[in-house]
Amino acid sequence: MPSALIRQALDAVDARVLALLTMLGPEAVAADPGLILRLLPQAKKLVLPPDRQRQLLGVRLPLFVSGNSHGSGGGDERGGVDLKGNWNSLLMSEWALPEEVRAYKHFRGELLYRGRVGAEPPRLRPVVLLLDISPAVYGPVEQVTRMAAYWVARSVRQRGARVVLVTSGGRESIRELAEPADLVEVWTARTLEGAKAGRSLRVARALREEAGEEAVVLVLSHAWYGSDEEQPLPKVRGLRGLFVQYPGHEVRPVIAEQCERWESMSAGQMESAAARLGRLLV
Repeated sequence: MPSALIRQALDAVDARVLALLTMLGPEAVAADPGLILRLLPQAKKLVLPPDRQRQLLGVRLPLFVSGNSHGSGGGDERGGVDLKGNWNSLLMSEWALPEEVRAYKHFRGELLYRGRVGAEPPRLRPVVLLLDISPAVYGPVEQVTRMAAYWVARSVRQRGARVVLVTSGGRESIRELAEPADLVEVWTARTLEGAKAGRSLRVARALREEAGEEAVVLVLSHAWYGSDEEQPLPKVRGLRGLFVQYPGHEVRPVIAEQCERWESMSAGQMESAAARLGRLLV
């Protein structure tokens, strides 16, 4: 190929194209090399995170809960005390007891063992992502909420659970994020119309009921989301929320009372966002 054509092709590869490749991941592009060409028109619509945050695209959510587990293998870290275990993990203080006392405590299930520190796998829940794409989130807020939506969609989908995206702003759109290419919607959906929180929550509630009782609805928006509604907001079971504060403000999220769990953070706390999302999803 002539060098002029090569230079022309490279000139077309800007930051948005590189970000798109990163979002899709090498496995998806390798499995379908034509995917990037089909999605190039959408690259111009990408809401890019700042350069310093782009490296966070590879973050995986900590969807595990600390806890004690049991096992007989050697070399594992142990911590805490448990009433169940094997003889190898019996506390030294129990061995110091007279044999008759130790046998009596064993019969009553009162012997103390060292618990092995481990991680319990989380319950994988379907997730309905309610992402605010209205002008109210433009700027620092959406830098957090879009990255959070991307992390959640990729992490939960990779673990085999269903993820549905509902956009809040103008007329709601619904899209199941089943393939890597679907994740681009998180970065391209945008509107100049305001969000109707009540209507968006009703849409998300219907999708949650369709997905099953274990499903959760995760709202990603600013702390004032829902404040301009004249009617009471609908109740939604399984409602969780990550709310980003406007710079220089710190208020209780308007819909906090309706959430089973919620987290509030400033736009400058990206390093804590993954941990917060992990707590909201398990």
